Parts: sequence; C-alpha cells; structure tokens
Amino acid sequence: LDWTKESENSRPPITISRFRIINKKENNHTSKNSTLPIIIKYTNGFGTGQHPSTSGCLKAMEKIYKKSLIKNAIDIGTGSGILAIAIAKLFKSNVVATEIDRNAYLTAIKNIKINKVNNNISLFSFKSPTIVIKGKIKKYDLIVINIIPKLLINLCKEINKITNKNSLLILSGINICDASRVSLSYRRIGFGIINIIYQEEWVTLTMQKINYVRYNS
Repeated sequence: LDWTKESENSRPPITISRFRIINKKENNHTSKNSTLPIIIKYTNGFGTGQHPSTSGCLKAMEKIYKKSLIKNAIDIGTGSGILAIAIAKLFKSNVVATEIDRNAYLTAIKNIKINKVNNNISLFSFKSPTIVIKGKIKKYDLIVINIIPKLLINLCKEINKITNKNSLLILSGINICDASRVSLSYRRIGFGIINIIYQEEWVTLTMQKINYVRYNS
C-alpha cells in the first residue's frame, strides 16, 4: 500500500474564502464558478490550506482583492506554492516565489505546473528576498511571508528594500504571543496595520507602507 498516495486521495477539499483547495482537477459541476481551484497534489511541502497560518493568508488576500491593484508580488518561503498560486489566480499578477528547502522547492515546481500558472510565477531557490534585476532592486506591490516570527523580524530591513510607497504585506506563521513583536518591527520601518485575522492561537497581519508614519528604532 502506497501510504503517501492513500493519504493524498483521502484529503478532502477545503474552501477558504473564494479558494477551493483540492488534490485533483474537479468537474465543473462539483465547484461553483465563483471559486478559484488550487490543486495541491503533493504533500511533502508545507501548505495544504489546513494550517491556520496558510488559511489566514488566503483570507487576507480576499480582503485586499477589490481594494488593491497588484501587478507584482513575492511569496517568501513558498513551501508547496499554494500562496503564490493563489496570488497568480486571484490578482492575475506576476509572482516571484522563493524557497530554500529542496523538497518544498521541487513540490512547488510540480504544483505550479499542475495549476497552469507557469507563465505568472518565477520560482527561485534562495533565502534573501532582495532580487536585483539589471542592477536594480525589484519592488513589489504585495509581499506575502508565512514563516516563523524570528525570521519575519530578521527580514524586515530586507523587506523594506523591496517595497513601493504603498506596498502591502501579509505576514503569517505568527503565534498570538509573538504578534506585537512582529508588528512593531514593521511599524518601525513605516508600515501600519490595516487588518488582523485571528484563527485559534495564530495571527495573520496585513500591513501597508505609510510613508508619513515613522517610528524610532
């Protein structure tokens, strides 16, 4: 018995906001036309939609969807690729995805291909979010990061380099007890909180660059 395949086949669909997380292509009659299907076929990379930090990111995307024009986005620590795929499908934008874990990276490649968003997503295997193109640092309208709080805090100065004046951040992977420390580190570099999603003991923060707000280090 192939337990990996058995586990994959037994994983039920999950609906989060307008996203429907499935493990294989569905017939049109099984899903509403208003939902966006995301096929996550391989489970050895983090991100099946079952963890509150992942679903928090998907809900946060839905909340900014009608209010924000997203042309360029980056998903840092993409895992299975679920959030990068969601961004590409929801905003129809270009997405850079990064992942340093080899298994997760290979998983993301497969999931991006299955979801037919290859043309929208560029996947890179490195840690730093600062991507230099033709001698210039690329800026993003939306930055999504679902990793542990310590790394979120350590990356804040690098994140600041890749933002526009109105860039949006979705930060997740945050336990309630760490939310204040994470939010403060980004408020200090000019971001304000525009939305907070609580799920169980997990928090997802949506923040936006507010140039007239400055906090001392």
